Amino acid sequence: MGSLEKLNTLLSIRLNLNDYESIPFHFRDFAIKSGRATFSVPGEFEIDLTIADEEPESQYWFIDFRFLFQPSSGNMSSGIRWHLENKVNEILQKDGLSGCYKYLHELILTYKINEFRRQAITLARSTWIDTLRVEILNRPISIQYWLNRYPDLRNPKGVLIKGTKSWIILGVHSGRRKDSRPDPKDTSRLFIRWFRESKEVKECDISFDATNISAESLLKSVISKHVEYILTAIYQTLLVKPLFSNRDLELSLHISQENPAESELKIQLTSEHRISIKIDPVSGRFVFGPMCRAFANFEAGLNDRVQDPASEGHVWIERIRLFLITEDLSTRALSVGWTKVGNPELRLDKVQQFAGKDHLAVIWFRRYGWAKDWYLAVSQSMSGEKWYLVKT
Repeated sequence: MGSLEKLNTLLSIRLNLNDYESIPFHFRDFAIKSGRATFSVPGEFEIDLTIADEEPESQYWFIDFRFLFQPSSGNMSSGIRWHLENKVNEILQKDGLSGCYKYLHELILTYKINEFRRQAITLARSTWIDTLRVEILNRPISIQYWLNRYPDLRNPKGVLIKGTKSWIILGVHSGRRKDSRPDPKDTSRLFIRWFRESKEVKECDISFDATNISAESLLKSVISKHVEYILTAIYQTLLVKPLFSNRDLELSLHISQENPAESELKIQLTSEHRISIKIDPVSGRFVFGPMCRAFANFEAGLNDRVQDPASEGHVWIERIRLFLITEDLSTRALSVGWTKVGNPELRLDKVQQFAGKDHLAVIWFRRYGWAKDWYLAVSQSMSGEKWYLVKT
C-alpha cells in the first residue's frame, strides 16, 4: 500500500470512528482524497486538512482554503495565507474541528458584511449618489436609503416636525433558539433589521442572497417592501371611496417583489383622465405618468409637502381629480354662457346643509341676467359630483 493510499485510509478510519461524534454538524459534508480531508460548508468555505502521523489523537493540519461565495478572492496573498494557516493550526490543536468551524464561520460572516459595505459605498458614490449613507457599527453596518426624502416641515401652528429616516442594519444573529435549548444545527447567521420611516418593522421576512453578494439586490429587496407598503396603503384608502367601490372609476395595483421600479398604482380620475403612480427606488420620490403640466404641481406636492405618504398620499390624488373636474366644468360652462364665481360668503355649515359633510369642494356658477342671490353650485366629493340651484 502506497503512502498516499495509506494516509487516505487513516483519515477515513479516524473520521468515521474516532471523530464522528465530535465533528460539527456543519462539517459533516466532507470527502477524502489525495491524503487530505476536505470539509465543505455550502455558501461559505471549503478547507483541506490532513494528519501528520498514525496516532488516533494526532492533530489535523491546515493544507488549503477556498471561498464558496461570490464575489470573493480567488487567490490569497502570501501574508494572509500565512496568518490563516497559523491561526487555524493553533485552533485545531486547542479546540479541534469544532473550534476550526466556529472560527472560519465567523470569519466568513465578517468578510461578507465587509463586502456588502464595500458595494454599498460604491453605490453611494455612483448610481445612488446623494441617496445612501453607509455607517460602520462595530461589526454590523447600517445602510440608510432615501436620504432627505422626507423633509422637516412645520405644522399649521408653526411647530417644526422632523422628517423620518429609513435604514437597514446588517449584522450577525447568534442563531440560538428562543427557548435556549441547544441544537447542533444552530449556528450564527447574517440577519437584517429594517427601520421604515424611523420605526422598526419586526414582522417582515426580508430575503437576501448571502452566497452571491449584492448590496444593490439587498437594497431593492427592502425598498420593494417599502414601495409596496406605501402604494398599498394609498390603494386601500381609495378603494373604499364610493367612486371606486361602486366601479364608477377604475383602480388597480401591481406589486413587484423583485424590481420596485415596476410596482405601479393605476387610477382613473375622470372619464377622460387616468394616472399611473410609481416610486423611484433610488430616490424614493413619486413619479406620475403620463408626464403633463396638469400633474406636475401635485407630484411635487406629494414629494415635498408630505411626511407620511402612506396615510396622506390619497389626499393629493383626490386633489388632482378636483382640479381636473373644476377645469373641465369651467371650460364647458364658459362656452355656453356661464361664469365661474367665488363662494358667495356662505359659511361652511351652510354649505354642508346641501353639499353634505363629505364634500371636498364646491364650484359656484352664475348666468348673466340672474338675480343676485341665485347660484348654480356643483359639490365635489369621492362619491361623485352633485348639482344644486342655490338661493342665498
